[in-house]
Amino acid sequence: MPIRETVNGDFTHLLGVLQESPNVEEFEETPKKKDKNREKIYVLSGGILLSFNSGYINGCCLSGLLTPSGRSQGVSAFTGTYTKSGLYLADGDYYEFAFEAELILCFILGAFISGVLNPEGKKFELGPSYGPTFLIGSLCLFASCMFAIFDSHNDTLFYFAAMANGIQNGEFPVLATFENFKN
Repeated sequence: MPIRETVNGDFTHLLGVLQESPNVEEFEETPKKKDKNREKIYVLSGGILLSFNSGYINGCCLSGLLTPSGRSQGVSAFTGTYTKSGLYLADGDYYEFAFEAELILCFILGAFISGVLNPEGKKFELGPSYGPTFLIGSLCLFASCMFAIFDSHNDTLFYFAAMANGIQNGEFPVLATFENFKN
């Protein structure tokens, strides 16, 4: 077909070539592909909300406003807790060392609960065990809130907040691997 005909507006030949091309199907979204993409977007959005939630809980616990003593404690990232526990142990302050060690154990317990309920999580896919896992995490946060309201002289609220963050952190790495965005 001469170029002149194509330039004058006769694109039927090109349209026929495109329709017969075997690569056209790879650009079409099948219902299964749409569901998979929708699930990826849902999981990514959930991961972003979980990150916000963890930061919010940590900010509340770090603010010092939850206890009358003004105790400030991080409950989502534990590098500082490990360091402080070692410093308290070196100084001989066994009460504070025990508090920091108990926080670490609560966080590990939360991650353990997450691992027990979802031992073979598939990357970036929701499974039936996520519902109960996050329900237990929600109950831990609820317990933390109740201790903050009704027993704020006790440090128990920090333990439950750390456990909830452990549960959340135990689930999120399975959900949010960026290598799954390629497909």
